[in-house]
Amino acid sequence: MTKGRETKKFLFKLRERDSEFGVSESTFNRLMSELSLNQTELVHKALRDLAKKTIPAYEPDDGPLTDEQIATIRKASPVGHLTLSEFGSPLLGDE
Repeated sequence: MTKGRETKKFLFKLRERDSEFGVSESTFNRLMSELSLNQTELVHKALRDLAKKTIPAYEPDDGPLTDEQIATIRKASPVGHLTLSEFGSPLLGDE
């Protein structure tokens, strides 16, 4: 934590039993032991894992390129006149 700056805190209440939206004290303690984390580290890890799984890593784009955009790219490319079948690849033995 940066010196002189207080971070926000919140109360974390354990459930009586495990469910889709909560864990019991027993499960929480087992996770802390298994992962060698303290309470704060365990909550942060769980939230970080959920964030990585739920929140996209990048902003959504505008979808697929239009035919006009593809044509513009091909025109600007030095190999834009070639078809996909005309490309060889040393990786595929098509030298």
